[in-house]
Amino acid sequence: MGREGPDLIQEISVTPGRLEEMEREIIRKMQRALAGNKSELARRLGVSRTTLWKKLKG
Repeated sequence: MGREGPDLIQEISVTPGRLEEMEREIIRKMQRALAGNKSELARRLGVSRTTLWKKLKG
């Protein structure tokens, strides 16, 4: 499983760009770190699974 706690967030860096692109990059990197666990990803991001799904789709 992916790393736990704040270390996960501290290790993520993104390429500067448009806010939507940076957000998508963060979400995808966190998703990989969490082994694709969308429920845990949504929980850590503080969003619903529906919101996460929309962000991943866009």
